[in-house]
Amino acid sequence: MASIYFDLYSCCVPVLGFQRATICDIQRNSYVVLPRSIVNIILENKQFKRSIDSLVEIYGQTLLPWIERLHAEGYGHYFNNVSTYDALPDIDFNLYEYNSVSNAIIDFDEDSSHDLQVIADDLSLLYCEAVELRYYFAPPFERLIKDLSYFNNSTVRTIEILVGNNPNLRVRNYKKLLKTEKRLFRLTVHSSQKRKNWILEDKKVLCLDPMIIKDSSHCGIVDPRYFSININTIKDSINVNSCLYKKISVDAKGNIKNCPSSSKIFGNIKNESILQVMDNPSLKEMWLINKSLINVCKDCEFRLICIDCRVNIQNPADIYSKPKSCNYDPYQAEYTL
Repeated sequence: MASIYFDLYSCCVPVLGFQRATICDIQRNSYVVLPRSIVNIILENKQFKRSIDSLVEIYGQTLLPWIERLHAEGYGHYFNNVSTYDALPDIDFNLYEYNSVSNAIIDFDEDSSHDLQVIADDLSLLYCEAVELRYYFAPPFERLIKDLSYFNNSTVRTIEILVGNNPNLRVRNYKKLLKTEKRLFRLTVHSSQKRKNWILEDKKVLCLDPMIIKDSSHCGIVDPRYFSININTIKDSINVNSCLYKKISVDAKGNIKNCPSSSKIFGNIKNESILQVMDNPSLKEMWLINKSLINVCKDCEFRLICIDCRVNIQNPADIYSKPKSCNYDPYQAEYTL
């Protein structure tokens, strides 16, 4: 009888934590949690290339249900040719980039007076690809359409909007906006009466969220609901800071920052351009703090799919301190109150 082998699919990325491990499927945007010892065996077997029967003989029958589960849930595959181990290519997680800024957050309250056209033009000169527009009030529907139009001839490919609930608008209005505005891929209506999500054409997302958001202080929330399982997040988490790398922000008062929640200001959009601020080396001082450098996070099995926060941290005196809002303990493999 031919030997049967098992391995993870190339798109399934193993991440070892202190107690447990995850396997993150960047193709299906899902993950599974397993004991660290089980994933260690699978990883080590890439070198030894032992059959399943040999592995069970060495490590015992308790290994078999885990392999069967990974196969059943689509994280790995069986094969009978040992050379398959070397035939499957590894994913390249290096960063290859051309832009000076990859993403931007622009905040507005009712008193904001940003010239969004100037901001959009500057971001295009930096080859920015993603923008989030956050409104801490409920602007008229026409305002949203106008603000989106400033990016029509820009390098921005995707736009996300966070906007206050407007009682005069209906779900169909927001769905129509998502359909007609090609760059707009996600629209979240905060301070809503209920919580509900819709997945629309082209995987665009409409969310109603009852959370009342009045300013940027809600930023930095670390929670499994916000895990991002895709190749870009994993690349960033391995190489750079998954939140601040190549990010620029303009808060509701026009202050230019790394993040709207940060207290560190590099200028104001009224008298300095984003292009001028980019020459300030202090803007980039946290860009390269990746998860392997952050206390506790470096031992966490979720570190490659969890977005970091360097603004709200547990110990403000230590830039490598874990995010303040994270209540997961990888050493005990449990969430704490």
